[in-house]
Amino acid sequence: MLKYFLTLSVLALASCSGEVETPRPGPKGPTDRPYKITNSFMKDEWFYPQGHLEYESTGVASWYGPGFHGKKTSNGEVYNQHGFTAAHRTLPISSIIKVTNVENGKSIVVRVNDRGPFTGDDRIIDLTLAAAKELEFHHKGLAKVKVETLVPETLAYSQKKIFIGEAQSLNHKKVPPVFQKAKPVILAKNNRTKISRKSKA
Repeated sequence: MLKYFLTLSVLALASCSGEVETPRPGPKGPTDRPYKITNSFMKDEWFYPQGHLEYESTGVASWYGPGFHGKKTSNGEVYNQHGFTAAHRTLPISSIIKVTNVENGKSIVVRVNDRGPFTGDDRIIDLTLAAAKELEFHHKGLAKVKVETLVPETLAYSQKKIFIGEAQSLNHKKVPPVFQKAKPVILAKNNRTKISRKSKA
């Protein structure tokens, strides 16, 4: 009985401390494997996509637009600078996340569909032009933000129980459900960044 009580206590403490993690939904694809970045800012730097959904971090956000508009993202979708998506180095692709500009309190919900930023500094996320405008930092280019995963919304989206527009309505903004799930493909290469992947063991 004492052993049973101690087990329950450990589980309760783990839950309270945030140690219980929610595994990323769905089968693993190419964007879930470790990858190496080589560009003018980084040399042979490895990144390891996390296998769980929980995430919260504060850092710098930037945005990317015209030079990438219409090109493929890491999961094979066509990048739309007028949509509400984001690039993150390690979050599971299709994670639904809330990004808050800590300087003005404005927030927005976006979906991760790309990898980056790979700038060798303290940037933790790249947003679309539309998202940057919503957070009111598109003129400055950079902003200090808080990024957190919306776990229930991510799970519901992965199970096709909600559309991205419904998740984004948490912002009390009417955002059309313009995003659809795409088949995972190998990261697209560009002229500035070389991406290599570790093969499965």
